Order: sequence, then C-alpha cells, then structure tokens
Amino acid sequence: MGFHAQQAVEKSLKAVIASRGLEFPFTHDIGLLMQLCDDAGFEVPADLSEADRLTPYAAALRYGLGKPGAVISASALRWAALAIEWAVAEIRRDPGRNQLGG
Repeated sequence: MGFHAQQAVEKSLKAVIASRGLEFPFTHDIGLLMQLCDDAGFEVPADLSEADRLTPYAAALRYGLGKPGAVISASALRWAALAIEWAVAEIRRDPGRNQLGG
C-alpha cells in the first residue's frame, strides 16, 4: 500500500509541474518534487509536508533495495488523496496555461 500511495503523491506532483510545460528530473523523491513545485510558485499543501516519508517505498520495492520504514496506512492514504485533490485543483486553476489543453 505504501508503494501505491507513494506513486499517487509522486504522479500528482509531476502532473502539476508538467501541466505548465515545466520539466522535472527522473526521480521518485517526493521531497525534491515538492521543492520544485514550491520553486515554480505552486503552493503545496502544508498537510503534505511529511509525505516525503513515502519516498523509500518507490525505490525499495521497485528495485529490491530492502524494506522501507513503516508508515501509518491512514497517513499514507490521506497524503495520496490530498495530493490528487490538490493536483486536480492546481491544473484546473489556470486551464489557459495548461499544456494539455484544459
């Protein structure tokens, strides 16, 4: 479940960045992606501030790098839902700038 929550947060952050035609590095690092969003002027919700605790789930499970530390399931699900909700709102906020055509 941690892997899927991590993917939801990661892909939400990348969707917001990409929706404005901005580039991002190949990374699974949620903290880095949140910083890129902040640098680009997107206000990432404060409630996502600890979502970077999901980052190890991407690499550890995908590449067999060991077992990531435990994250409470309710927190992981909350972060995933919040990230998706935020991304949808950000992408819809300025559809004229959306490189996907709205």
